[in-house]
Amino acid sequence: MSTFIIPIPVLLPLFEEVPWDPLEDFTFICQYAVSFAPFSVRSDSSWKSMDDVIEYAKNNPRKFKWSAASPRGATTIATKAMFAHYNVETTFIPYKGG
Repeated sequence: MSTFIIPIPVLLPLFEEVPWDPLEDFTFICQYAVSFAPFSVRSDSSWKSMDDVIEYAKNNPRKFKWSAASPRGATTIATKAMFAHYNVETTFIPYKGG
């Protein structure tokens, strides 16, 4: 079983309007937990590193498709943040529930 701890100030903007800016009104003071999120591709893929993925995504906006089990989960949020950091546009495809 995995446990993800996501601060409420990070989650609230995803669901409703709030009277504060989570990027401007808060400041980082420490990291107290680490959760590893593997990023996998098919073994026969031409992408052999994250640099390869980022380069492809930059050169092919919205054509790089990826998925995660939880559309609002920590892994999805972290992956979207990573792509945003590199200024690439990708297409997220959520798994079907059930």
